[in-house]
Amino acid sequence: PHVTEERYAMDENIQIAPGDVLLMKDGAAMGKLAFIDELPGPACLNSHLLLFRPNRSDLTFFPKFLFYFMQTACFQDFIRVNGTGATFLGISQESVKNYKVCLPPLLEQIAIVEWADTASRDLNTAIECAHREIDLFKEYRSRLITDAVTGKLDVREVAATLPDEVSEPDPTDRAEGETISDEAEEVEEELGAVSDEVEA
Repeated sequence: PHVTEERYAMDENIQIAPGDVLLMKDGAAMGKLAFIDELPGPACLNSHLLLFRPNRSDLTFFPKFLFYFMQTACFQDFIRVNGTGATFLGISQESVKNYKVCLPPLLEQIAIVEWADTASRDLNTAIECAHREIDLFKEYRSRLITDAVTGKLDVREVAATLPDEVSEPDPTDRAEGETISDEAEEVEEELGAVSDEVEA
């Protein structure tokens, strides 16, 4: 939703800034996170988001470290367990505030973030490439179907090479004339031979 410039200017607590961590506190997306690297223009919070921003006078945590930590199973399980509501699940600001976390020294937090960024960069690139390829395949499939249905693609030649009926082999098929009783007799003979060898 949009707010007026006057309302945006009135309260700096609703103004989003680079370096902020946002948490979805209710609904189906409860627990989803976002880290604000940059903004294309002024933006503000809505009632479904919680904002995390370090105190400038007492910098105890590095924002992106908190962003990574809040993605861990430990914190996400806390969100799910403490969510309340019969039809619309949500977690209160007070519950999140009461969550206890041990923070390493600030320089160590920064080092961890740098390592995590580097380790995940190649993986993120591979995921993006895979998504692009999937989109291209979907586009090609859709275009192929459209061309076939509208007659732009002549499929008669391909259709002529297809069998009229495809039959799958039955795993229970036996050689001609072979019955279950025949198989049972063969098994009995093999067991008998083994027994004779043991007695000998």
